[in-house]
Amino acid sequence: MSIFLSKFLNFLFLSAFIELISFECGSYRKRLTQNKIDYEKEQKIHINFRSDIMRYTILFVPKLDQKSN
Repeated sequence: MSIFLSKFLNFLFLSAFIELISFECGSYRKRLTQNKIDYEKEQKIHINFRSDIMRYTILFVPKLDQKSN
């Protein structure tokens, strides 16, 4: 009886340990995914900002050069 109980408790402990590891891996994966999404959003904002600067530079700088001549 004690051997059966010992094996059963070992099985429960191992099951709980595996469940804990899989939960932690899932949380870590979720955090990585969220960080990647945030990083991509931030990069899109930077790209849009840079493209706006380039657009205004292309539009307004030649006009300023023509006025100075």
